[in-house]
Amino acid sequence: MKCFSIGIITLLIGILLAACGSDSTLVEIQIGTDATFSPFETIDMTSKELSGFDIELMKAIAAREGFKVNFSNVVYIPLMRGIAQCQYDGGISAIAIIDQLKQQVSFSDPYLTFGQVVVVKKGNLTITGRDQLPDMAVGSQRVGQRT
Repeated sequence: MKCFSIGIITLLIGILLAACGSDSTLVEIQIGTDATFSPFETIDMTSKELSGFDIELMKAIAAREGFKVNFSNVVYIPLMRGIAQCQYDGGISAIAIIDQLKQQVSFSDPYLTFGQVVVVKKGNLTITGRDQLPDMAVGSQRVGQRT
């Protein structure tokens, strides 16, 4: 089964920043995210702040490595273009590591991997795997290929 690796462009000051024309003394970085993919990134309706696994992870990396992170919430496709064109120092947005994006941006090592599953109503003994699906109507979500 095809697995999607979820990646983050982790900025360890001096690597990607140098590629964007910044110097290694920069202590404040801009990170783009598309806050529409809960639980990875979303907008908390009470505080109106960005939240989620990716946001907390990036904040923890920034605290550990000693830099400040500013987030910009932007739609996914412009986000990827913005990272490639150095409008953002990096991005964190449940970004799948795929060949098409590898040509445009650099990825860190994946911090989360997952595969595909078939979910059916409890007690359904007809569908036991994806082999039964070709002649059925199904719903799906394609992760990492948001267009």
